Amino acid sequence: MGADVTESDDALPSAGDDVAQPVILADSVAPVSEPAPASPVPSESPQPTKGEAAPLPPHEILQQLEDALETDFLYYIGEVNRAGYSAVTAICDGVKRRKNAFLALITTGGDPDAAYRIARCLRHNYETLTIFTPGLCKSAGTLICLSANEIVVGDEGELGPLDIQINKPDEILEAGSGLDVGESLDILKQNTITTFEEFLVEIRFANGISTKTAAELAAKLAIGIFTPIYGQIDPLRYGEIQRAMRVARLYGERLNQYGKILKHGVTSLNRLINSYPSHTFVIDRKEAKEIFGKVRAPDQQERAMGRLLASMAKSHNAQHVSQPKVDLVRTLLGGKGT
Repeated sequence: MGADVTESDDALPSAGDDVAQPVILADSVAPVSEPAPASPVPSESPQPTKGEAAPLPPHEILQQLEDALETDFLYYIGEVNRAGYSAVTAICDGVKRRKNAFLALITTGGDPDAAYRIARCLRHNYETLTIFTPGLCKSAGTLICLSANEIVVGDEGELGPLDIQINKPDEILEAGSGLDVGESLDILKQNTITTFEEFLVEIRFANGISTKTAAELAAKLAIGIFTPIYGQIDPLRYGEIQRAMRVARLYGERLNQYGKILKHGVTSLNRLINSYPSHTFVIDRKEAKEIFGKVRAPDQQERAMGRLLASMAKSHNAQHVSQPKVDLVRTLLGGKGT
């Protein structure tokens, strides 16, 4: 499937919108502390010709834009966990905060409690929040997005269902989707009904016996087939999963109160929680517009930043570390961080 690069309704918000419009990087900027892009550009600023003022370093240009737009630009790459929450809190405590925040978020998910704390921390410290997803932003990452005023979804960006990840019994460092048991029960229910109906028709018309007798026989056959399967479902485990899904619902309701980002309120939230068959189901920009009220494509400079962060995310994920990378975007350009 190709990325939906251009969409007629992806126009940038007007200058009168509440959310500050980020103007971040040029394509020529390469990271300082991370591997350079495929076509690196010299990090040194070009020498001015006679009579021209020396160009400002990239991080100073970004800082001027931050001041002009009253926006802090942050990035979060990696697992959503308590360590990430602590890093976000340190940034909010350690910088001279501006009015708005622009968060570039790349994550496969993580702890919903940490996601809730991260979102609440950002909304406690900033009047408006724009979240940019240049890559994966799954599960707990999507939960953070519910606190935003605006979501910017890159061409390779994707959100995901709010299915809480549950640790699998007898497994180490392996989790399953909270949707698994519910999906299994739905399949078993449908198969049980279908099996009963097939037995009923076959017994009734093949043997010429009464409908009542045929129904009793069909019921006994269906019960005999599916009882052992239903017996493998642990009711305590099912209750644990239902509680976890309720956590996602309650967190989602609370976070949506900030920017009212869900297009149809509770209906949209229920769609995120119950309407998708798997944890990995792709919610791209087009589908995100059906769920969220304010979604757009990135502009040219946001795309440049997205490519830079995607390269960082690839390197970070290859290291298989749980500590996420969280800081101000200006640190990637040689500026001062937290």
